Amino acid sequence: MRAVTGLILLFFMLIVRPASAQTVQVPENCIDKVSPCLIHTQDTYFQFVHDGQLVKMLKDTIVKITFDDQKNNFEVLEGRISLNEQKKTLKSLHVNNKPVRTGQLQVYRQNGVLRILDLNDFVLSDYSVNPGLQEPKLLKADFINKNDFVMFTKFYFQNISQYKNFLSEKEKSWKSEFDRQNRSQTKVLLRTIASEREKARIEAHKNSAKYIREKKLRESFFYRTFER
Repeated sequence: MRAVTGLILLFFMLIVRPASAQTVQVPENCIDKVSPCLIHTQDTYFQFVHDGQLVKMLKDTIVKITFDDQKNNFEVLEGRISLNEQKKTLKSLHVNNKPVRTGQLQVYRQNGVLRILDLNDFVLSDYSVNPGLQEPKLLKADFINKNDFVMFTKFYFQNISQYKNFLSEKEKSWKSEFDRQNRSQTKVLLRTIASEREKARIEAHKNSAKYIREKKLRESFFYRTFER
């Protein structure tokens, strides 16, 4: 994948003159019009709307967009993008050929690792991107803690004011999801404890019954041997 990305970067370097814009589209002006559409942001922030999705690209990012009547696929070749649903559509949403939920997503791709933060439920999923596979391979998916949330999301904003507003907006929903996750995990833990206790009770009952049977056998053997 590094070789492919390197060729794409070289291609952009060859076609862009020094006086050209800092964002390049191939073919020209292909956004929301032509599939596939390659977009490269160099040292600038760039945002646009594609089929109801507000797409924000951070600098040094390369994205390939493909679409048809059924789906929109955003293949992040390098860098960071965010996807925010602005308008409902019947098309399915994919990131690097992986079906994902619509809503708010933040995506980061570096070499062979793809990370997707779903801001609907604050789950951060890590994938391995293998050129031989149609879809990325899931490595792990966990509810993101507050520290990691801050460290991951801070790159997606142009200034501190925007970022503070984002954190203020998301703090309540993150806390609500955190509490829901804790309640859910507590219920699972209590069910597990209850199940283990029931297993222990059944095992103890079996052992007690076995002990009684063995005692009766010993007493019967003793009686037959010594009491006749």
